[in-house]
Amino acid sequence: MKNITFIVITLLNCFIWSQESIAQNKEYLASLKYLENVNEAIEQGDLTTAKTKIYQSLDNYPVVEVFGNIEKVFQLPDIKTGMEIMDYLLSKVESFPNKKILVNSNYSYDRHSKLFQEVDKDRAAIYFYELQFGLLKRYGNKKDIVQKLEKSIQIQLEQKKNKFGMDMEHMKLQSLKLNYYTYLNDKVKVNETFNELFSGIAMGQHPILKETIEFNDYLELEDYENATKLAEKYKNVDLNKEPHLKGLYETKMFSIYSKQGNDLTPAFYEKVINNFGLDFGKTWSHGKLALANYYKKKGEYKKALELLEEVIFLNKSTSLDYMLIDNWILFNDLGETYTGMLEYDKAKTAYETALMYDPEYDKAIQGLAQLESKVAGIQSTDKLGPEIQIIQPAVRGLKITGRDKLLIKGRAIDPSGISEVSINGTKVYLTDAGDFWAEMPAKSGINKYIITAKDKSNNLGTKELEFELNIAQKEDDLVPVIANSGKNYCLLIASQNYKDSSIPSLNNPIMDAVKLKILLKNNYGFSEDNIIPLYNPTVNEIQRQLKELTLTLKEEDNLLIFYAGHGIWKEQEKKGYWLMSDSKYADVSTWLPNKAVLEEISNIPSRHILLITDACFSGSVFKTRGLSEAPAAIKEMENKITRVAITSGNDTEVPDESVFMKYLIKALSENKESYLMAQKMFINHVLEAVMTETKTEPRYGTLEMAGHIGGDFIFIKK
Repeated sequence: MKNITFIVITLLNCFIWSQESIAQNKEYLASLKYLENVNEAIEQGDLTTAKTKIYQSLDNYPVVEVFGNIEKVFQLPDIKTGMEIMDYLLSKVESFPNKKILVNSNYSYDRHSKLFQEVDKDRAAIYFYELQFGLLKRYGNKKDIVQKLEKSIQIQLEQKKNKFGMDMEHMKLQSLKLNYYTYLNDKVKVNETFNELFSGIAMGQHPILKETIEFNDYLELEDYENATKLAEKYKNVDLNKEPHLKGLYETKMFSIYSKQGNDLTPAFYEKVINNFGLDFGKTWSHGKLALANYYKKKGEYKKALELLEEVIFLNKSTSLDYMLIDNWILFNDLGETYTGMLEYDKAKTAYETALMYDPEYDKAIQGLAQLESKVAGIQSTDKLGPEIQIIQPAVRGLKITGRDKLLIKGRAIDPSGISEVSINGTKVYLTDAGDFWAEMPAKSGINKYIITAKDKSNNLGTKELEFELNIAQKEDDLVPVIANSGKNYCLLIASQNYKDSSIPSLNNPIMDAVKLKILLKNNYGFSEDNIIPLYNPTVNEIQRQLKELTLTLKEEDNLLIFYAGHGIWKEQEKKGYWLMSDSKYADVSTWLPNKAVLEEISNIPSRHILLITDACFSGSVFKTRGLSEAPAAIKEMENKITRVAITSGNDTEVPDESVFMKYLIKALSENKESYLMAQKMFINHVLEAVMTETKTEPRYGTLEMAGHIGGDFIFIKK
């Protein structure tokens, strides 16, 4: 069912391109004039200007070119502004006084050779709804998708059926209806709509399309007998006469086998890749997901996990709607895989992520309930102590040259979960997943450490370490370690517009975030795929994204988190909060606590994390420590576990026109050093400059609550 939209769009384009062209229209060209420089404004984060120009264009005359700009808005992604603009477009089309709407018949962006055709505005509205669904499917959650689909199929379907007959526009509307009932899991309505869709004469010209959708319908109903009959029609086709049928048998049987867990699935997967070509095979998300499910059923969880991680990456990087897989399905599969690997904390996070995309997804609800029941059962019968693994230092008995402190990092594993870890009797930092670390005193000669882990059934496990250390006497004796194989990630959060009129909207957060994005991408080796923009997000979207980072980032990766928007300090509670787009000023339960953000950060496995906040009362992210002594040189930074933050103000209000951001951007732009430490940048280029120009006092500090041990975040020049 998920490929219907793509197929119908392709057929619609073929239909449109075949039409007669008409003369250029002055109103049309005037509307295009308003759209000049809109894309540039969007790329710079100036959504206010972009939105104004788009609305001026729509008020003059609705034109199809505006979709290029709307897609840019969605790519930010600012789902709310994009949907607001799309809804305004639909309202203009449906209320436009003239009967006809001009659309570009060849969808070309060549300003000098345009072909136009008139389309009935009701047909245009269906076309726009269909495009809106495709955009929403990429960034929204299930509730948003279903609501928009429901609205789209309420535009007098029967009247349009009588008016249009079984033409392309009716097909598109029926396909939206089919998607709607599929999301509702209403199989009776799915069958009814399917029969309606293919009851007309027009579809007799597209038997392969009809059989493909019918095949998918059989799979939805788990009617494998009829699905196999359809697939076998293409088993012995003459490819010399019908080369376009190549691979159809293999792909259909592959889908059947993967759903049933048949042993032939991997072999068919290879055939599919060979038939479609290696490049397509590498990006075939649905095939990879099916193969992952096959391995999961066979208990080969590591292979399943590798494939799921690839699909999650492809889902975020592809721009093709028909390649996308619903996120709640992906993270539920990830939860099942981690459950099979006995990594119950990660499984719990994965199920919770799936439910943040679709709170009513039965498989995730059942999976989480079964997981919690399993863990509770294990805790009641568990008599064995945790297993302790040491990650750093790596080799027992190794002679180490170091300082008078030694970083010990490891993981305690137990199906009951871990409640605490101590080293030589001192409790150390512990994540939900059982990772622990601490910097312990060390001396020249033999050093002994006893690590004790307690599980949630109160069983103990111990491990003894012994190292011979040769303490370095001078700074120069230490060998710099500044390069690793990890990737740089950045989460950009800009909260600018608020639904609650009691919270004033801001002018600059999105623009500031876009400037930082461009700078990181151009100067510091942050790839486009690893920069995650969340503009005007909800509280749910922030928490969901942080959970996803917990599941997808590796230990060797670096993460920068940036937040710009409103902050609030509750003096009686001594707590700080961020305000998201759906926050209500009078309801503290709708605010995002700093503490919740730090708890999520503490579980992200990246060794180095820097939090930059440009908000009122942003100093409340710190627990105890503020500015500390700046290190003299970059030494052993990669061996430390770093959780540090830079904030625009201590516990005070800061202006919307951010002086802090001006000097932060200036420092990163003008930096000439190959390796720039965050603390050094703050001291030399931000602190004094901001305090001289404003009354606010920016801060640099360590996030003790998130597990900071030492070192610093390093910006590495390209």
